[in-house]
Amino acid sequence: VLAWPSGCGGASVSVFVPKNVPSTNNLPVLAEVLSPYGQALSRGIDLNSQIADSPEIGEAMLAECIEASLSDIAIAKSNGADGILYAVCGATEEHCSPMQYGGLYLERDREVLLEASKWAFVIGFVVGGESTYLDIVSDLPCDVLGWSIEATGHSLSELKLMRTGPTCTSDPNSEWTWNPKMTEFEAIATIERDIKHV
Repeated sequence: VLAWPSGCGGASVSVFVPKNVPSTNNLPVLAEVLSPYGQALSRGIDLNSQIADSPEIGEAMLAECIEASLSDIAIAKSNGADGILYAVCGATEEHCSPMQYGGLYLERDREVLLEASKWAFVIGFVVGGESTYLDIVSDLPCDVLGWSIEATGHSLSELKLMRTGPTCTSDPNSEWTWNPKMTEFEAIATIERDIKHV
């Protein structure tokens, strides 16, 4: 059972930001890492506008965000995390068109996830609402793919037509059960950084 972003009884793992991974913990620990687009969101940067207005500056900003994601993974590893909870941000109409996400961010997410997968168990959790592009992200390289059925309207059976392997949803038929504990899913999309111990 995964409880994210806040905790609940019966969770199977603890989730921390990379720098706060504890040296000892009674549950396996996942470090929350934002995707490059999520890194930009957390800093109030509109990457799409930056890239459109000045491709050179925008690409430099994107490169910085990729490095921030990779740095968080390295910090998580050095602090002894057991795995990564990777927040896939931007794969939704709210933030990007399918062409923008597919052309600018999809392969960057793949690159960062492949790096994490070299040493860690990885849950890729797709952040978004009804217009989330689950079809586009369904083949991202992660051990478990998660999303909110309630927010996206995409059922477990839909995703299983696109991807084999473990999933993380509120559906009890998922290999991992996601329990948001009464928190609004939109809270994840705002990229709150003070993730508490579950």
